[in-house]
Amino acid sequence: SLPVRSSLHVTSSLHAMSPRLPSSRPHPPFSRWRAASPLVGCRSSVRLITASAEETELSERIRVYSRKRIRPVTLKQFTDHAKGLIAGDCPSEAALVSTRYLSTELPVRLAHAIKELETLPSLLRSNENTKQVLEWYKRSFQEMVQLEEAFGASSWDEKEELDRALADFSDKIDMVHRRHASTVMTLALGVEEYKRQLRIVPPNIDKQLDHFLDRFFMSRIGLRTLISQHLALYTDNSSSTGTIDEECDVRQVILDAAQHATQLVRDYYGMSADVTVVGCFACFPYIPSHLYLMMFEILKNALRAVVEWHSGENEDELPKVEVRIARGDEDLTLRISDEGGGVPRSEISKLFTYTYSTARSPSRGRSSPDSTDMLHAPVAGLGYGLPISRLYARYLGGDLQVMSMEGHGTDVFIYLNSRSHWSEEVLPSFEGVGAPSSYAIRDLHPWQRG
Repeated sequence: SLPVRSSLHVTSSLHAMSPRLPSSRPHPPFSRWRAASPLVGCRSSVRLITASAEETELSERIRVYSRKRIRPVTLKQFTDHAKGLIAGDCPSEAALVSTRYLSTELPVRLAHAIKELETLPSLLRSNENTKQVLEWYKRSFQEMVQLEEAFGASSWDEKEELDRALADFSDKIDMVHRRHASTVMTLALGVEEYKRQLRIVPPNIDKQLDHFLDRFFMSRIGLRTLISQHLALYTDNSSSTGTIDEECDVRQVILDAAQHATQLVRDYYGMSADVTVVGCFACFPYIPSHLYLMMFEILKNALRAVVEWHSGENEDELPKVEVRIARGDEDLTLRISDEGGGVPRSEISKLFTYTYSTARSPSRGRSSPDSTDMLHAPVAGLGYGLPISRLYARYLGGDLQVMSMEGHGTDVFIYLNSRSHWSEEVLPSFEGVGAPSSYAIRDLHPWQRG
């Protein structure tokens, strides 16, 4: 069954720089006009009051839900639920269990993410891209609360009625999933705009932004995983185990990612090195799409580095990128090794800084908000690929680390839990500004007051 357990409770201490509120005193000409004709314009005033009341009610609901605990799921709980369907559990009853869990869990996770956004400095919070992301999250929160109320208060006498309600729920969360597809790119543009607008750059701004983006994007990974798994199990094109493969073929996923990355680099540079996969060819329970995304990003970086470091050489002279697979009692480890010149030791700590890239930045026309994920991004230059790949590794208790030998090449290590019952979601949880800070994924860098 899906969990009712306490989450890895994490605290946010992003201190918001409070925006200056407009004066409540009306503009003098408007005051004279209203005094001369007190009945004129009262309908507009009623609309403003109503809108303000609705916003206040929404803010209060978000506050209440953000104080509820997030209930993380283990990979084993995901697969056990899917196995129940395979074993012959009633699909409608199994779907209802999943639906009731999601209808209560998704609004809580959305509320935590909204509160994270609301703690941002006013300059960042007020730019159009950030406001767009916040609007998406608030709209999705409202829709999910309505679904929670509907499923909490309803009972169905007929199977057909239940099936229609479940189908409607799937349609609604699919809409939420699509709505947030371009969140990463939209928020990235908002952060870029914010940094351009800063007249005086605070000394810790990159660390502060990294902390916020790590938390926010990790929360997003959790939301999208829950929704994707439900849709994969309970739609017309349903898969027997959803998005999770109990026998994920690591070597095959790596080869698929290598093919994609090699083609992208070859299209961009006119040549590419080859990728070889060595070591044990293990299968283990994991989410193949997450592994694919990590491997694609790392191989793309490695292949690009090799081509640029060995510029002037023929394609058949380029050194290969090697991926080695090793499996122990606890971890399944991947080592991706390239001979692309490496990274200076002073730059290693910057590799996981959002917006930092060792490649030239792409033109703004090539980094459109319509790009939904890193798989459709330019070959390099956005600066979000490696830190987000590390979040995918850490989402289920793994990690991603980089070791480099300047003048030779770079080794990237991906550590993944080899057993499904150890693989539990690692998620941030908002507790409010000023609370004590602790976070299992990385050190906190709270916002500095001006």
